[in-house]
Amino acid sequence: MFEPGDEALEALQLGPQYEALLDIMRFYFTSFSHPPSQAWIGALEWSVASTGPRLGPQIAYQAMRLVQALRGSRTMPFRFSNPTCPKCRRIVTETERRLLMLVLHLHRGETSAAHADAMLLCEGSNAANLLVEAD
Repeated sequence: MFEPGDEALEALQLGPQYEALLDIMRFYFTSFSHPPSQAWIGALEWSVASTGPRLGPQIAYQAMRLVQALRGSRTMPFRFSNPTCPKCRRIVTETERRLLMLVLHLHRGETSAAHADAMLLCEGSNAANLLVEAD
């Protein structure tokens, strides 16, 4: 079940707001990788359920913009865990972890670490848009 670079979600000790963000982004990844799933609806529902009706839609929108920025900056597929599988969603892939750490580093003001994460996520391509959307 684990692949090289994967970690247990609990080991990252991210906190509920970052765990919610991860699940919201996973629903968008699912929606883009399998459009008939209409998983974007799950992203909105999860966002409202985890952050409330006032902030939920805003967070879902920002998460979608972040996912879109990431999609536009990569050529390789983005590996992610299934947000609806109880066991799978407890596993964080290497790329998911890097994306979460990008957001976390920006929130902490750790710009050098955030830039390094962005460059790796963008596979050496221009990471400026990803950094803007992650902030």
